Amino acid sequence: MHPSVARRRAAVIVAHPDDETLWCGGFILLLGLLKDAGLRRRLGEAGRRRAVERFDYRTVARRFVELASDRLGIH
Repeated sequence: MHPSVARRRAAVIVAHPDDETLWCGGFILLLGLLKDAGLRRRLGEAGRRRAVERFDYRTVARRFVELASDRLGIH
C-alpha cells in the first residue's frame, strides 16, 4: 500500500483527501477489511468505545455544563 494513501489509527482508517490515489487506496482498504476479520472486529470495538466515551449522555451533559458555566462565568 502506498504510504500516503492511508494510515491506521485506533478506531478509524484515514485516507488523505489530497492524494490522487484516494479512490484506489480506499478500495484496497475495503478489500483488506473484507479479508481481515480481526481488523474489522478491532476497528468496530475501538469505534464503539470511542462513541460511548465521547457521546454517552452523561459525558455530553457534563461537557455542556462545563462549557455553559465557563461562558457564563459561573464557577
